[in-house]
Amino acid sequence: MGQSFVAPAEPGDSKSSVDSSPSDVSVSGHSSVHVSSQSSPASVLNLPSKLSPNELEEMDSDVEAFIQVLERTEAQLHNAKAMEQPELERLIQMAKQTVLRLNLNKNLVKYQLRSNMEEYATERQLLLKNIASIEKNIHILQNENECINMKNLKLIKSLKTLKNDKVKALKAENALLRKQIQDQSTRSPTMLDALGRLASHVLEEGE
Repeated sequence: MGQSFVAPAEPGDSKSSVDSSPSDVSVSGHSSVHVSSQSSPASVLNLPSKLSPNELEEMDSDVEAFIQVLERTEAQLHNAKAMEQPELERLIQMAKQTVLRLNLNKNLVKYQLRSNMEEYATERQLLLKNIASIEKNIHILQNENECINMKNLKLIKSLKTLKNDKVKALKAENALLRKQIQDQSTRSPTMLDALGRLASHVLEEGE
């Protein structure tokens, strides 16, 4: 039915307050549900603006069947010849408003859940990319470490080779020096004897 119903607020229940502020949302082609920010979930306040009216007005089969029963009952009351039942009409209107409000909140929560799942999927993809990047960097570091170790082994081997060659050269030089010293020691008495004879001969000639 093309009417707009507003459920009156129950005394002392601020969560069920209904007003006509800019936050009112129209749900279905039958009624207008006025939802205050107090009656909506806190997480709904941060929803993106891409939520379409069709998604907000979507009903499941149980809600739609209940609304149809209420509308048929309401139509029968309007068409009755002697209609003196305002309390029953008001009760039906309040029931419709409550069901539509609950349906709206359900759709908003469902949309928030879907948004959270999409955000989780995005964060998961980013985390997997970061893990893959870290593993790649670790592999690169391992390769570099292996190259450094191989270079160190080559340097150690080269140093050992140079050390051995140097030791061999020093030993050969030492042996040569020893031989030269021994030769000098062997020739020294002969030279001294020759010098003594020469000195004696000079002295004899001087006399």
